[in-house]
Amino acid sequence: MRFKVSMINELSNGYEETAMAKNEKEEERVLQTLKPKSKLSEAKWVNK
Repeated sequence: MRFKVSMINELSNGYEETAMAKNEKEEERVLQTLKPKSKLSEAKWVNK
């Protein structure tokens, strides 16, 4: 599954990424390990 994720970094700049994961909880865990200083604001399932 693909998720479009809105995140906010430590400088309060917003950005979006597309992540692939089996479910939303796994996607959150993966992004938090890759970018620990960023906060997840929104995640939506997207179709290709």
